[in-house]
Amino acid sequence: MKKTIAIALLSCAAFLAAAQPKVLSHRGFYTSEGKTVTDENSLESLRRAQEAGIWAVEFDVHLTSDDSLVILHGPKILGTDIDVQNSSFETVRAARLPYGNQVPTLREWLQLAKATPSLLLFLEMKAHATPERETQLAEAVVKEVHAQGSQAQVRYLSFSEHELDEVKRLDPDAEVTLNASRYSKDLVPERAKAKGYAGISYHYQLFLEHPEWVARATELGLDTYYWMVDNSFMADVAVELGASVITSNYADLMMRHYKQNAKGFHGRRHRR
Repeated sequence: MKKTIAIALLSCAAFLAAAQPKVLSHRGFYTSEGKTVTDENSLESLRRAQEAGIWAVEFDVHLTSDDSLVILHGPKILGTDIDVQNSSFETVRAARLPYGNQVPTLREWLQLAKATPSLLLFLEMKAHATPERETQLAEAVVKEVHAQGSQAQVRYLSFSEHELDEVKRLDPDAEVTLNASRYSKDLVPERAKAKGYAGISYHYQLFLEHPEWVARATELGLDTYYWMVDNSFMADVAVELGASVITSNYADLMMRHYKQNAKGFHGRRHRR
Protein backbone atom coordinates (compact mmCIF):
# COMPACT_ATOMS: atom_id res chain seq x y z
CA MET A 1 0.00 0.00 0.00
CA LYS A 2 2.86 2.45 0.76
CA LYS A 3 4.17 2.05 -2.79
CA THR A 4 0.73 2.85 -4.22
CA ILE A 5 0.45 5.93 -2.04
CA ALA A 6 3.91 7.17 -3.03
CA ILE A 7 3.12 6.81 -6.74
CA ALA A 8 -0.18 8.62 -6.33
CA LEU A 9 1.46 11.48 -4.48
CA LEU A 10 4.17 11.91 -7.10
CA SER A 11 1.54 12.12 -9.83
CA CYS A 12 0.22 15.36 -8.37
CA ALA A 13 1.63 18.41 -10.20
CA ALA A 14 2.49 20.27 -7.00
CA PHE A 15 1.98 19.74 -3.29
CA LEU A 16 0.01 22.37 -1.43
CA ALA A 17 1.73 24.44 1.25
CA ALA A 18 -1.31 24.01 3.47
CA ALA A 19 -1.64 23.96 7.23
CA GLN A 20 -1.97 20.64 9.00
CA PRO A 21 -5.47 19.18 8.65
CA LYS A 22 -8.01 19.55 11.40
CA VAL A 23 -9.08 16.31 13.10
CA LEU A 24 -12.72 15.24 12.93
CA SER A 25 -13.55 12.59 15.53
CA HIS A 26 -15.53 9.74 13.98
CA ARG A 27 -18.77 8.57 15.65
CA GLY A 28 -18.29 10.81 18.65
CA PHE A 29 -15.10 10.37 20.69
CA TYR A 30 -15.29 6.81 21.96
CA THR A 31 -11.63 5.76 22.12
CA SER A 32 -8.65 6.72 24.26
CA GLU A 33 -5.02 5.98 23.45
CA GLY A 34 -6.13 3.62 20.68
CA LYS A 35 -8.59 1.62 22.79
CA THR A 36 -12.39 1.65 22.83
CA VAL A 37 -13.68 3.00 26.15
CA THR A 38 -17.37 3.63 25.48
CA ASP A 39 -20.04 3.17 22.81
CA GLU A 40 -19.60 4.98 19.52
CA ASN A 41 -22.34 7.53 18.79
CA SER A 42 -23.41 7.57 22.44
CA LEU A 43 -24.01 10.62 24.60
CA GLU A 44 -21.01 9.50 26.63
CA SER A 45 -18.88 9.72 23.48
CA LEU A 46 -20.11 13.29 23.01
CA ARG A 47 -19.34 14.20 26.63
CA ARG A 48 -15.81 12.86 26.22
CA ALA A 49 -15.35 15.03 23.12
CA GLN A 50 -16.52 18.06 25.07
CA GLU A 51 -14.14 17.34 27.93
CA ALA A 52 -11.20 16.75 25.57
CA GLY A 53 -11.69 19.97 23.65
CA ILE A 54 -12.17 18.15 20.34
CA TRP A 55 -12.65 20.44 17.31
CA ALA A 56 -15.56 18.47 15.81
CA VAL A 57 -17.40 15.16 15.99
CA GLU A 58 -19.19 13.15 13.33
CA PHE A 59 -22.31 11.14 14.16
CA ASP A 60 -24.98 9.19 12.24
CA VAL A 61 -28.74 9.73 12.14
CA HIS A 62 -31.56 7.38 11.12
CA LEU A 63 -35.35 7.48 11.13
CA THR A 64 -37.04 4.69 13.07
CA SER A 65 -40.06 2.99 11.55
CA ASP A 66 -42.30 5.40 13.47
CA ASP A 67 -40.32 8.48 12.39
CA SER A 68 -38.12 9.21 15.39
CA LEU A 69 -34.57 10.50 14.86
CA VAL A 70 -31.95 8.30 16.51
CA ILE A 71 -28.16 8.25 16.45
CA LEU A 72 -26.43 5.03 15.47
CA HIS A 73 -24.03 3.97 12.75
CA GLY A 74 -26.10 0.86 12.21
CA PRO A 75 -28.32 0.01 10.67
CA LYS A 76 -28.38 -2.72 13.34
CA ILE A 77 -27.66 -2.14 17.01
CA LEU A 78 -24.44 -3.99 17.79
CA GLY A 79 -25.03 -7.36 19.43
CA THR A 80 -28.70 -7.46 18.41
CA ASP A 81 -30.89 -8.08 15.37
CA ILE A 82 -32.60 -4.71 15.79
CA ASP A 83 -32.48 -2.72 12.56
CA VAL A 84 -33.29 0.82 13.66
CA GLN A 85 -34.87 1.87 10.36
CA ASN A 86 -37.31 -1.05 10.57
CA SER A 87 -38.00 -0.88 14.31
CA SER A 88 -40.09 1.32 16.55
CA PHE A 89 -38.58 3.98 18.75
CA GLU A 90 -39.72 2.03 21.82
CA THR A 91 -37.85 -1.07 20.64
CA VAL A 92 -34.69 0.91 19.87
CA ARG A 93 -34.68 2.68 23.23
CA ALA A 94 -35.24 -0.54 25.16
CA ALA A 95 -32.03 -1.98 23.73
CA ARG A 96 -28.58 -1.34 25.17
CA LEU A 97 -25.32 -0.75 23.34
CA PRO A 98 -22.28 -2.93 24.23
CA TYR A 99 -21.07 -0.53 26.96
CA GLY A 100 -24.56 -0.13 28.42
CA ASN A 101 -25.63 3.14 26.81
CA GLN A 102 -29.00 3.80 25.20
CA VAL A 103 -29.26 4.77 21.55
CA PRO A 104 -29.58 8.57 21.80
CA THR A 105 -32.03 10.80 19.99
CA LEU A 106 -30.94 13.70 17.83
CA ARG A 107 -32.66 16.08 20.26
CA GLU A 108 -30.65 14.74 23.20
CA TRP A 109 -27.42 15.07 21.22
CA LEU A 110 -28.09 18.66 20.16
CA GLN A 111 -29.18 19.70 23.63
CA LEU A 112 -26.06 18.26 25.25
CA ALA A 113 -23.83 19.85 22.59
CA LYS A 114 -25.16 23.31 23.41
CA ALA A 115 -22.89 23.34 26.46
CA THR A 116 -19.88 23.57 24.12
CA PRO A 117 -20.95 25.77 21.18
CA SER A 118 -17.45 25.79 19.71
CA LEU A 119 -17.67 22.02 19.13
CA LEU A 120 -18.81 21.49 15.54
CA LEU A 121 -21.30 18.70 14.84
CA PHE A 122 -21.00 16.83 11.55
CA LEU A 123 -24.39 15.18 11.20
CA GLU A 124 -24.32 12.29 8.74
CA MET A 125 -27.74 11.37 7.39
CA LYS A 126 -27.71 7.65 6.62
CA ALA A 127 -29.11 6.30 3.37
CA HIS A 128 -32.72 5.11 3.56
CA ALA A 129 -34.77 2.74 1.41
CA THR A 130 -36.42 5.25 -0.93
CA PRO A 131 -36.01 8.88 -2.01
CA GLU A 132 -39.28 9.63 -0.26
CA ARG A 133 -37.95 8.25 3.00
CA GLU A 134 -34.73 10.23 2.59
CA THR A 135 -36.78 13.38 2.07
CA GLN A 136 -38.62 12.62 5.32
CA LEU A 137 -35.28 12.21 7.08
CA ALA A 138 -33.92 15.50 5.75
CA GLU A 139 -37.10 17.35 6.68
CA ALA A 140 -37.14 15.92 10.20
CA VAL A 141 -33.42 16.60 10.76
CA VAL A 142 -33.52 20.20 9.56
CA LYS A 143 -36.67 20.85 11.60
CA GLU A 144 -34.99 19.52 14.77
CA VAL A 145 -31.75 21.43 14.18
CA HIS A 146 -33.72 24.66 13.79
CA ALA A 147 -35.97 23.88 16.76
CA GLN A 148 -32.87 23.53 18.95
CA GLY A 149 -31.24 26.66 17.49
CA SER A 150 -28.24 24.57 16.46
CA GLN A 151 -27.75 25.84 12.91
CA ALA A 152 -24.36 27.43 13.65
CA GLN A 153 -23.04 24.22 15.21
CA VAL A 154 -24.26 21.67 12.65
CA ARG A 155 -22.75 20.63 9.32
CA TYR A 156 -24.45 18.01 7.16
CA LEU A 157 -22.87 14.93 5.59
CA SER A 158 -24.32 12.16 3.45
CA PHE A 159 -23.46 9.54 0.86
CA SER A 160 -26.83 10.41 -0.69
CA GLU A 161 -26.85 13.47 -2.92
CA HIS A 162 -30.64 13.46 -2.67
CA GLU A 163 -30.46 13.97 1.10
CA LEU A 164 -27.96 16.81 0.74
CA ASP A 165 -30.03 18.48 -1.97
CA GLU A 166 -33.09 18.25 0.24
CA VAL A 167 -31.23 19.91 3.10
CA LYS A 168 -30.19 22.76 0.78
CA ARG A 169 -33.80 23.09 -0.38
CA LEU A 170 -35.00 23.36 3.20
CA ASP A 171 -32.11 25.52 4.47
CA PRO A 172 -30.13 27.25 1.69
CA ASP A 173 -27.59 28.47 4.25
CA ALA A 174 -26.75 24.98 5.52
CA GLU A 175 -23.23 23.66 4.94
CA VAL A 176 -23.42 20.25 3.28
CA THR A 177 -20.60 17.91 2.28
CA LEU A 178 -20.69 14.85 0.04
CA ASN A 179 -19.32 11.53 1.29
CA ALA A 180 -18.01 9.04 -1.25
CA SER A 181 -16.02 5.81 -1.22
CA ARG A 182 -16.24 4.79 -4.89
CA TYR A 183 -15.14 6.59 -8.03
CA SER A 184 -17.67 8.29 -10.27
CA LYS A 185 -17.14 10.93 -12.92
CA ASP A 186 -19.87 12.90 -11.12
CA LEU A 187 -17.69 13.28 -8.01
CA VAL A 188 -15.40 15.95 -9.45
CA PRO A 189 -14.99 19.11 -7.31
CA GLU A 190 -16.51 21.35 -9.99
CA ARG A 191 -19.82 19.53 -9.69
CA ALA A 192 -19.82 19.73 -5.90
CA LYS A 193 -19.19 23.47 -6.14
CA ALA A 194 -21.96 23.94 -8.72
CA LYS A 195 -24.42 22.16 -6.40
CA GLY A 196 -23.61 24.51 -3.54
CA TYR A 197 -21.79 21.96 -1.40
CA ALA A 198 -19.26 23.17 1.17
CA GLY A 199 -16.86 20.29 0.70
CA ILE A 200 -16.10 16.75 -0.40
CA SER A 201 -15.45 13.93 2.04
CA TYR A 202 -13.78 11.00 0.29
CA HIS A 203 -12.22 7.70 1.24
CA TYR A 204 -8.44 8.04 1.09
CA GLN A 205 -8.21 5.78 -1.97
CA LEU A 206 -10.21 8.25 -4.08
CA PHE A 207 -7.88 11.11 -3.17
CA LEU A 208 -4.82 8.94 -3.79
CA GLU A 209 -6.12 8.06 -7.24
CA HIS A 210 -7.03 11.69 -7.93
CA PRO A 211 -4.69 13.89 -5.84
CA GLU A 212 -5.43 16.78 -8.21
CA TRP A 213 -8.94 16.90 -6.74
CA VAL A 214 -7.57 18.27 -3.46
CA ALA A 215 -5.83 21.18 -5.19
CA ARG A 216 -8.82 21.86 -7.42
CA ALA A 217 -11.30 21.72 -4.53
CA THR A 218 -9.14 24.13 -2.55
CA GLU A 219 -9.03 26.54 -5.51
CA LEU A 220 -12.84 26.39 -5.62
CA GLY A 221 -13.14 27.13 -1.90
CA LEU A 222 -14.24 23.60 -0.97
CA ASP A 223 -13.05 21.78 2.14
CA THR A 224 -11.54 18.32 1.62
CA TYR A 225 -12.20 15.56 4.17
CA TYR A 226 -9.85 12.58 4.02
CA TRP A 227 -10.88 9.32 5.70
CA MET A 228 -10.26 6.97 7.43
CA VAL A 229 -7.00 8.11 9.02
CA ASP A 230 -6.11 5.91 11.97
CA ASN A 231 -2.30 5.89 11.91
CA SER A 232 0.55 8.38 11.65
CA PHE A 233 1.56 7.30 8.15
CA MET A 234 -1.86 8.12 6.69
CA ALA A 235 -1.91 11.34 8.73
CA ASP A 236 1.36 12.38 7.07
CA VAL A 237 -0.04 11.55 3.63
CA ALA A 238 -3.00 13.84 4.34
CA VAL A 239 -0.57 16.69 5.06
CA GLU A 240 1.25 16.11 1.79
CA LEU A 241 -2.00 16.00 -0.15
CA GLY A 242 -3.14 19.24 1.44
CA ALA A 243 -6.39 17.88 2.88
CA SER A 244 -8.41 20.29 5.03
CA VAL A 245 -9.61 17.68 7.50
CA ILE A 246 -8.88 14.08 8.43
CA THR A 247 -11.56 11.86 9.93
CA SER A 248 -10.27 9.43 12.55
CA ASN A 249 -11.44 6.89 15.09
CA TYR A 250 -8.41 7.88 17.19
CA ALA A 251 -8.67 11.65 17.34
CA ASP A 252 -6.45 12.03 20.41
CA LEU A 253 -3.59 10.10 18.80
CA MET A 254 -3.84 11.99 15.52
CA MET A 255 -3.96 15.39 17.24
CA ARG A 256 -0.90 14.48 19.31
CA HIS A 257 0.94 13.32 16.20
CA TYR A 258 0.30 16.60 14.41
CA LYS A 259 1.28 18.64 17.46
CA GLN A 260 4.55 16.73 17.90
CA ASN A 261 5.47 17.00 14.23
CA ALA A 262 4.30 20.53 13.45
CA LYS A 263 7.80 21.92 12.82
CA GLY A 264 8.81 18.97 10.69
CA PHE A 265 5.76 19.27 8.46
CA HIS A 266 6.27 23.01 8.05
CA GLY A 267 9.89 22.61 7.01
CA ARG A 268 9.20 19.74 4.64
CA ARG A 269 6.50 21.65 2.78
CA HIS A 270 8.66 24.72 2.31
CA ARG A 271 11.67 22.77 1.06
CA ARG A 272 9.70 21.63 -1.98
